[in-house]
Amino acid sequence: MAQADAPPQALVDLRSHILWGVEDGPLDLGHSIAMIKVAAHHGTTDIVATPRASFEHRFNPRMIAQRVAELRSRCDGFIRIHAGCDFHFSPTNIRDALADPHKYTIAGRSHLIVEFADVVVPPATEEILLKFRAKGIIPIISHP
Repeated sequence: MAQADAPPQALVDLRSHILWGVEDGPLDLGHSIAMIKVAAHHGTTDIVATPRASFEHRFNPRMIAQRVAELRSRCDGFIRIHAGCDFHFSPTNIRDALADPHKYTIAGRSHLIVEFADVVVPPATEEILLKFRAKGIIPIISHP
């Protein structure tokens, strides 16, 4: 029987639905904490909470910040938790992100997780991503 490899010493989960009561995340705070403990046990050092910013899901930075702060206070520093979002590439989101460049980024810094529609990448995508770059936003394409 082969022995299992030890988990890596540091893993970063860039896209996680760990916030309770949001979309398809856990139902309550206890389940969120349980998920985080499992991730930490398997070597995850950092996790980015990424609720969707889409047509169906209103993005609420204040609520996200409150829930991330609550998780941080309950996790005693054994894992770092960062706010972010799953940024759906829509005209409304694009305009808003260009007006407020760090509203949707990971930890309010420079990296933005971008998700395109399932069936089409808009023709102006390259131009829009260049505009993001000019505003200091570094796009990370999820599900390329």
